[in-house]
Amino acid sequence: MHYILVLFILIFSSKTFSMEEYQLINEYDLEILFNNNIKKWNETVLFLDKKKSMSKISDESNLYFLKSVFKDGSVTIKPYFNNNLVYKINIYYELNIKNQNLINLILDHYKKLDNNFCINFNSINKKIDIFIKKCF
Repeated sequence: MHYILVLFILIFSSKTFSMEEYQLINEYDLEILFNNNIKKWNETVLFLDKKKSMSKISDESNLYFLKSVFKDGSVTIKPYFNNNLVYKINIYYELNIKNQNLINLILDHYKKLDNNFCINFNSINKKIDIFIKKCF
């Protein structure tokens, strides 16, 4: 659990970092996310919910999602579980204004990730929906 705490604190610790300094999720981060079970994930989100820039969102299945607010919008990370293991991760960006440079920065980053991950994108106006699965 300590690894994921450090990961999220490093990634989403500030609401004021500039576009050039966004620390987007990389392959190592994804490996950590995929190695979670429901209990570890929920414990981490509950801990991070105490930060001003982060909050938990829950659904009907008692699973928490992590929403982090930054200067230009927010990002929500939603894991999908099968047999208590993460099989897919949804990273959902909601931008305050349509900034094509920021959208391109985010999309280009995820397109360059390791071939071990299958990634699908959907970008409409100020919203970017990214679905990531492990490719076997």
